[in-house]
Amino acid sequence: MPDLDQISAFAALDSSGLYALLESTPARLEAAWDLAQALPMPHLPRPAHILLAGVGAAGEAASLLAAAAAPASPLPVLAIHDSSLPAFAAGPHSLVMLFCHSGEMEETLALFDAAAARGCSIWVVAGGGELTRRAAAAGTPIWSFSAGPCAALDLCVFFTLGLAALAHLQVIPDAAAALGEAVTTLRAAQAFWNREAPVERNPAKRLAGQLFGRAVNVVAAGQLVPVAQRWKNQFNLLSKTWAQADALPGAGHNSISGLLNPPGALPHFISLFLRAPSDDPRNRQRSDFLRRVYMTEGLNTDTVDARGEGSLAHMWSLLLMGDYAAYYLAMMAEMDPAPLDDLAVQAAI
Repeated sequence: MPDLDQISAFAALDSSGLYALLESTPARLEAAWDLAQALPMPHLPRPAHILLAGVGAAGEAASLLAAAAAPASPLPVLAIHDSSLPAFAAGPHSLVMLFCHSGEMEETLALFDAAAARGCSIWVVAGGGELTRRAAAAGTPIWSFSAGPCAALDLCVFFTLGLAALAHLQVIPDAAAALGEAVTTLRAAQAFWNREAPVERNPAKRLAGQLFGRAVNVVAAGQLVPVAQRWKNQFNLLSKTWAQADALPGAGHNSISGLLNPPGALPHFISLFLRAPSDDPRNRQRSDFLRRVYMTEGLNTDTVDARGEGSLAHMWSLLLMGDYAAYYLAMMAEMDPAPLDDLAVQAAI
């Protein structure tokens, strides 16, 4: 098991240089915001509702955007993660925003065709591929970007372009100041999370040590629920570790009943509770109560608190902390953190 302070060993495991992408997260958020200001703003009918669609990192961005918009949006903003539109999505006042890294995802292409057939307004955010070709042929608004080497780490681009689009549509207030505060928060936190920071003062490395050899359960509430899902996905993709995500308040009614079986399994699990000052106080009480019950039953637990002042900083500080923890857990397990090729995984299964 590698020593996380022996950073010279990281390069041999990190074949695709994912660590550099983690370090560049604040800069990529800023660059995506600047790109959004330079892109042409389409003229669309005032939507009655907005459907944000994508899979993988694009789907994560859709869920995060829907959560970020919920407290301020006067109209429904919903995330879709498969290839079917809900029945109410029809006509020009249904806006479907499609996010895709490659522009080749089957589910996203199917949604484009369905939205076009129903006469919906469509806005494409993609790195190229068949999706942009179909959008161009149909005269659909397109925001193109240079896709990075790893779709799982393009979350910055999807989220920030989507945030700017929602602000343009006057669904949420202008987010420049909130995103700027999030970027400042991330840069300050990286001094504690980066690989040069030793274990004794690096919470991301210490968390990886706690998780090593255990199945992981990530619990959150409200706007942090899609953050917990991102943690789960990054532990799967980067660390090649079994993980799951759970949401409050439902976990207090359902998951709490699953502590009895199978006998002897709980010591092999750990539950992480993501928290932020922007949490509903009632959900903080539920989180504290559930953690006490888990600990009483012998389940390993810990809390991870957000940094910053605003809700965007809370979301993004936890998102990036989770990325660092997943990266360090991969180092401990001597696993290449590059996500496995989907076809290779299917072949192995």
